[in-house]
Amino acid sequence: MASFIETMEDWQAERTVIECNRFMLENQINADVIFLCGLHREAISAHKYMLVARSSVFQSIFCGTISEERDKIPVSDVEPDTFRSLLL
Repeated sequence: MASFIETMEDWQAERTVIECNRFMLENQINADVIFLCGLHREAISAHKYMLVARSSVFQSIFCGTISEERDKIPVSDVEPDTFRSLLL
């Protein structure tokens, strides 16, 4: 098995866009927003562009009239594991 460093050097090769997006999410590569999930406010990093591409709600939050310049967004009513599932 290749080490993480070896994998990082050529992580795009031989992968689909979906696989690259998953790798970036799992390894927090260029993640640009953090959600604080659940009662304990566990930090989960994500990519705004992925969220905007798939959700009109996130489009409004990040790009629309209700957009706010926040890099940490509380989501206390969603457990961390559930939120991670949503991202994948």
